[in-house]
Amino acid sequence: MVGWAARDLVRNRALWVMLALPTGVFWTVARTGQSARGPWFLSSWLLFAEVMTGLMITSSHWLEEREQGTWSFLRTTPVPVGWMLAAQVLFVGVLTLFSQMGVLGAQGRSVEPGGVLVLDMMAGGLLFATLGVVIALASPSARSGSLVAAGVMVVLFLTALIAPGLEREPGPAALVRWMPSVLMAHALARGVSGSLPAPPVTAGILGWGLLLVAISGALVRREYTRGTSL
Repeated sequence: MVGWAARDLVRNRALWVMLALPTGVFWTVARTGQSARGPWFLSSWLLFAEVMTGLMITSSHWLEEREQGTWSFLRTTPVPVGWMLAAQVLFVGVLTLFSQMGVLGAQGRSVEPGGVLVLDMMAGGLLFATLGVVIALASPSARSGSLVAAGVMVVLFLTALIAPGLEREPGPAALVRWMPSVLMAHALARGVSGSLPAPPVTAGILGWGLLLVAISGALVRREYTRGTSL
């Protein structure tokens, strides 16, 4: 099933652009800007790779299925659509690792296989790929879904960039720390240093993941109950 997802995705040329874009953008910023190069700076760009690769690839693929009208054919296959979604999320999660390794390589860093950072990067890829599924299934049309996916990607990334300042503010602004992108940026920043994320961060990421899985499952069941194609 994962092989099916892989063959289906690799035919999309935009996939390779999305994989290479985070590395290229980070390399440019890292070479031209002399700002802080600490863990948060690097974790923000690892997050960008996760969101760009995970959210955009997954949402664009399933929005394309809707636009071409192939969703109804997928529903007639012996394999449940939910398993197809899970297979693609897993495959895209692996792809985000390559994208993030490109970002690390642009800064001259390497990653230890099986280390904390790899687990954090994989978790972020799966989280944002699942978010891409939710956007694709919930959008009324392919065009609106594409706009929503792009807007969400920008909001998630920019929120993580400004989070260190907002978290120090009193009142509602401090709630930004519970955004999924900010939680992942905290986890990645600790992972860069070889440390496990703080328990509240781990709990927050797990909570977002379970919520998104539940929502995507409910959206699939809704479409089957209606008997209509997406």
